[in-house]
Amino acid sequence: SNAERAAREGCKLSFAHDKKLYFELLAYVAGALAEQNKLSKASEFFEQCLAFFLEQNDQPMVQHALGNVAYIYGMQGRRIEATQKLEQQFEIAFKLSDLEQQAASLNGLMFNYYMLGLLDDGLQKGDQALEIYNRLDGQEYERCRTLTHIGNCARGLNNYTRAFECIQEAIELSQQTNLPNAYVYRSKAATLIQLGDIEAAQKLLQITLQDPRLTVSDIRTLEMTSLFSQVPETKEFERQLDKVDGLVKNQNPFGECRFLLESARVPSQLALARIEQALEIIKQHGFSVLSIIANARKGLALLGLGQVIEALTVSTAATELLKTHTPADFYRGEVYLSHYQILKANKKKSASAYLEQTIHWMMDVADNHVPPEYRNSFLTCNPINAAILEAASYRAELEELISARL
Repeated sequence: SNAERAAREGCKLSFAHDKKLYFELLAYVAGALAEQNKLSKASEFFEQCLAFFLEQNDQPMVQHALGNVAYIYGMQGRRIEATQKLEQQFEIAFKLSDLEQQAASLNGLMFNYYMLGLLDDGLQKGDQALEIYNRLDGQEYERCRTLTHIGNCARGLNNYTRAFECIQEAIELSQQTNLPNAYVYRSKAATLIQLGDIEAAQKLLQITLQDPRLTVSDIRTLEMTSLFSQVPETKEFERQLDKVDGLVKNQNPFGECRFLLESARVPSQLALARIEQALEIIKQHGFSVLSIIANARKGLALLGLGQVIEALTVSTAATELLKTHTPADFYRGEVYLSHYQILKANKKKSASAYLEQTIHWMMDVADNHVPPEYRNSFLTCNPINAAILEAASYRAELEELISARL
């Protein structure tokens, strides 16, 4: 672009007599390179800028440079390093009493923890950011997005009551201020899907897709969420699959990875190949949040191909990771159900006890973390929960347990 060329020319002219200006312009060039997906060079330039401002002990510029480095590290999949830089940025903002930057740092930390599958940590940072935004004027947009991110974390942790409260508050705020709200409505639709109200979710997505203010990113995210709501092996699922494929291919690694996992919902050799491709993207970009569901679906794909022992190894790895991480946009119950099915196929005595444990977990969520008006749809219309209940119906003692709690 003309601006990038001007910045490069400015770098050449300023290098000898104004080092601060040189590195400010270099940061601009790095940002342009990042937009072109030239991440290695962008990272190198951002790191040079940070080193210079650290040497000068220019704390406001160090604070800004740390944010740039965290941003590029995130794009490179270096989420843990990005988190470390954001923590350092927050410390400087705190010393400088810069409330806006403190909240921005906390928001960045929430997002990185989300991507790492550490949603409890993400929720804590989000609550801290929201507390700051509630004290500041003119932060409606950031407050709206923070509420939505908190809602996403709460949904990932299966606290649907908290998710609904935050997302509804974000919707009301966006309506009052006429802010773009596609992201907020997408989050509500994703919550409705897990609560089993598929029809309401699809209707909400259709209405939101008619908003003329939508960006390409908005459309991609909304269409991906619509794909989540479709039943596999139906014509509508295949149509939506083709639509999303065109939106994410070679455009968005995270979206492409989620697309590959959605296209692999029906176990087959092709599904296994797609999951392996998704796992490569997960490894390359640090999308730890997707690795749990990827391994759960890989286990089912292997099971469908008759590789029962291999399936158990992969499924066990997914359940172990689930003890410390959260699958975020995907439903935790899917991991439990697939592991039970694989235990059963391997004729493991522990299968029945594992199913009972899963039912207790599901009922606890329904009783304590689901809005009362959605309790029945959560248990019977969420397809994963319906499959769990069906599996339990073949065992008399579990059927009695369910009957007592329904």
